[in-house]
Amino acid sequence: MEKHEVQTSPQVYARIGGVLYLITIVAGIFILPLASDQGRFANIRINHSCLERSAMEAASERQR
Repeated sequence: MEKHEVQTSPQVYARIGGVLYLITIVAGIFILPLASDQGRFANIRINHSCLERSAMEAASERQR
């Protein structure tokens, strides 16, 4: 029995690369709004903690 080597043509690699590239683009389009929402949520949390800290400082200053 002879062993036959299976050779993959460059066209197959090019098509696989193209499909992966398209998947990356589509995923980026759908993930972008989610990422901006997470950033907005983190920004709100940071602002809230800063306001909370300054309110506590103001309250402690009034008590003195």
